[in-house]
Amino acid sequence: MPESGPGGGRAALPGDRLTLDQLNDLRAALPDLNFDIREVKAVPSPMLAEAYLSHYGLNFDDRYFHRWGRVMLPRYTIACHYWLPTLQATLPSKGMVLVVHGYFDHVGLYDHLIRHLLDTGYGVVAFDLPGHGLSSGEPASIATFDHYVEVFDAICDRASAHFAVPLSAVGQSTGGAIILKHLATGRSDLASATVLAPLVEPAYWWANRILYALTHRFLRGVKRYFLANSSNADFVNFIANNDPLQARQIPLEWVGAMKGWVEECRTMVPCDFPVTILQGDRDNTVAWRKNLEILARKFPRAAVCIINGASHHLVNESRDLRARVFERLGFN
Repeated sequence: MPESGPGGGRAALPGDRLTLDQLNDLRAALPDLNFDIREVKAVPSPMLAEAYLSHYGLNFDDRYFHRWGRVMLPRYTIACHYWLPTLQATLPSKGMVLVVHGYFDHVGLYDHLIRHLLDTGYGVVAFDLPGHGLSSGEPASIATFDHYVEVFDAICDRASAHFAVPLSAVGQSTGGAIILKHLATGRSDLASATVLAPLVEPAYWWANRILYALTHRFLRGVKRYFLANSSNADFVNFIANNDPLQARQIPLEWVGAMKGWVEECRTMVPCDFPVTILQGDRDNTVAWRKNLEILARKFPRAAVCIINGASHHLVNESRDLRARVFERLGFN
């Protein structure tokens, strides 16, 4: 039986299928989000909004307080949501958790994690990275990871200014890299941070680096092949066949930005923030053994937990593995 989650609902639209054109219309209709829990709820194009929330399994507004819209930043317009763990506009004493998704992902793929955090009494802030989901930007591209961190810092600042409770962060893969890069500044006010299968160096980087050197002056991108990054077959099928927000190319500009991040990791000044690192031992997306060695030097107070049998996309693993991941997140 298919699991609940992305694709578990059905879009209430003519033709019963959510399309990229409809999502672009939704993006254009997003209202401004100011993080004031007293604001009257503004629903962007109600029919499209309900279709989006249903298609991605985020349609739990009957259980939790939810606001969403756009945040206008100097470089990008960012699609952002926040939830509170009850229907009342009351800040949770446990705090808020900022969820940062991975490359090719978007908020719509993180319903399991969002629901887990809400069920355990935390509020959640989640946003689409530039070039992902309903945010602006060249699809799946970025000039430098610095721009990701600029957006992360801006959302952190706005959330902290309006939510007078502790703010933590959890990030998957590239989202984990963004959190690590933020922490490395030594100026973080986060209460805690957890990174899942963080991107430090990708698997087979030596080969990809050669390919990049040979092609980046002549090509803008290369075709994306959808590989199984989770043992959850429903999730793997959904992103390959039923998610119109999935990019179909890997821009070489993004590979160049990742190259800059890989090199930055080697020279990063050690940081004493006690970050939690969760890593699957069947991950073929990142060079996880090498990454953990690097992170042990750069974050000497890190707590590392290996999830036996888990692949890369830890927040969308099979039900049993996902339960083990959530047990070790530190948000209980």
